[in-house]
Amino acid sequence: MRNAAWGFWKRAFSSAAIDAWGAAVDFAFPPECFGCHSSLSDRRHDTSGRQSMWCAECERRLASVAEKCCPACGAEHFFARFPQGRCSLCRGMKLHFDRAICLGNYHGLMQDLIVRLKGSHDEPLAVQLGRLLGRKLNRESPLIGCDLILATPTHWWNHWRRPSFVAGIIAEGVAQELRRPVANHLLRCLRRTKKQGTLSTRQRVANVEGAFAVTQPKSVAGRSILLVDDVITSGATVNQLAKILKRAGAVYVVAAALARGVRHVSG
Repeated sequence: MRNAAWGFWKRAFSSAAIDAWGAAVDFAFPPECFGCHSSLSDRRHDTSGRQSMWCAECERRLASVAEKCCPACGAEHFFARFPQGRCSLCRGMKLHFDRAICLGNYHGLMQDLIVRLKGSHDEPLAVQLGRLLGRKLNRESPLIGCDLILATPTHWWNHWRRPSFVAGIIAEGVAQELRRPVANHLLRCLRRTKKQGTLSTRQRVANVEGAFAVTQPKSVAGRSILLVDDVITSGATVNQLAKILKRAGAVYVVAAALARGVRHVSG
């Protein structure tokens, strides 16, 4: 009994000491908003109960871009008109993923954050953006049964040149919110591809054809997969990955990204 009581008070004291130390550090060095670097002295909390790492204004701006998104490709539109569940951008495409979900289009604050993320290899920012994406995904009912989270793979040569695996770090942030395992080893990039941003839509599709492989088909067979990337532009890369995942037996594939690489469109 004495040992149990001592253990209880020891844990309580340790927890109180850690909290006190954390409060002292925050007082001396207040955490900053990941968007605008303003001080977060008010200690706001997000929907998961953790201290929010965004100020109210940046959180509002990031949340506002999530409205009126196409249920198929994730593009944000001025007017929410989606005949047969498609928008003007994806209506003529053969989609192998079941739907795409993004925080918003690649513009404004979101564009600034992604440029900063890629340019400075800001891993903490990648995690925080991943968590924002994860919270949006948590609100989407079709993702309740998501079994595995996979990031869009990069070729070993590109990984050697730029060791920071952006999509993988974003996926880790998403996993913190969804509480699902990340299994990036299940996808592999077989060859170097040209930068998609320099190619036409048709060239982008050809560029990624046969560029990826599922390393362990049995591990994805019968599973629902969440495929994570930083930006979806034409959708050719995630579409190719969804295609090989479905061939390996995946039953449901959702493509998720921080941004859809298009401007606001009207229909």
